[in-house]
Amino acid sequence: MNPKTLPTPLPEEAYAAYRGKWVAISADRTKIIAAADGLDALEDRLAAIGQDPEKVILDRVEDEDTLLGGAELL
Repeated sequence: MNPKTLPTPLPEEAYAAYRGKWVAISADRTKIIAAADGLDALEDRLAAIGQDPEKVILDRVEDEDTLLGGAELL
């Protein structure tokens, strides 16, 4: 694939509204498909809209005030 035709990933600002939530991001990283407070709820939402959870990127958007310690970074 030509690098000039690759889609531009979402900017970090796009995640601001989802702080503290789990998000499902399109495989090409250009849009947020769904969001929920928990991973199970997110998977339920994906199922409700007919989206295969294995074909999207699942990630948690950390709260602004979250500090990770050593165990979380391993």
